[in-house]
This record gives sequence, structure tokens and C-alpha cells, in this order.
Amino acid sequence: MNKKLILGTIIVAISVSLIILIQNTSQTSESETFENDVVPDKIEKAAIIDQLHDNIPNKYFQQNATKYLEFAGYDVDLFTTKNITLDFYKTLPLANYKFIVIRTHGLEAGTLESSASLLTGETWEKDKYLNEQLAGQVALGVP
Repeated sequence: MNKKLILGTIIVAISVSLIILIQNTSQTSESETFENDVVPDKIEKAAIIDQLHDNIPNKYFQQNATKYLEFAGYDVDLFTTKNITLDFYKTLPLANYKFIVIRTHGLEAGTLESSASLLTGETWEKDKYLNEQLAGQVALGVP
């Protein structure tokens, strides 16, 4: 009786595995065909945001990050210090980047309660972005 139970379990397991394999194969080929038919030349975009470009330049980082992303099939945009503003960050989601690399620096101790922050290339002005400062969303950062 045990041999029949074991044999039956094996047959059921193999059958279920084959069904799952066949379904996955047909779904994959259908979705690949559909994607290729709809957007044949679709290239995903990636962004490199180098917040340290002016203070601590690193061409090696920029060149290699770009090379690796392009090798992975991405069209790469590089943003350096002067381009990185608060307005840049506010509109960044509209650019539909699929991959974003941020080279950044830390904040001055005690400026924000959050331990993770984005920084800009803008010169600090205590009277600029007052609403964001009052809300604790903007603070002075140092490289």
C-alpha cells in the first residue's frame, strides 16, 4: 500500500509540474510576442545623479556606471551638480526612469531627523524653499 501511495504522489507531482511548466512557457511566449509587437524598439531609461560632481569629481565612476547600464540595455542620462535642484527632484518621477543611480554625500549632523536624504547642487539660501524648510523636508547638506 505504501508503494502505491508513493507512486501515486510522484505521478501527481510530475503532472502538476508539467502543467505549471506548460502554462509558464505559453504565458512567457505570448507576453514576449505581445511586447515585441507593440513596442519593437522600446529602450528603458536609466539616470545617474552625481551630486558630488563639482566637489569630489569622479569621471571613472561616471564612465563605468554609464558603460554598465548601457551594456544592460539602458539609455543613460547623467545629471551633475548644477542640474540637481529641488525642482529636478519634484519632476524626476515624470521622466519614467526604470533605474536610478545616486552618488551622494551625507547631511550635517542634526539637520534632519531622517537618516536617508536626497541632496541638490543648489547653493544654500536660508530664505529659499521656506515651506519645505518649515516642513522639515529641506536642510543644509555638506559634502
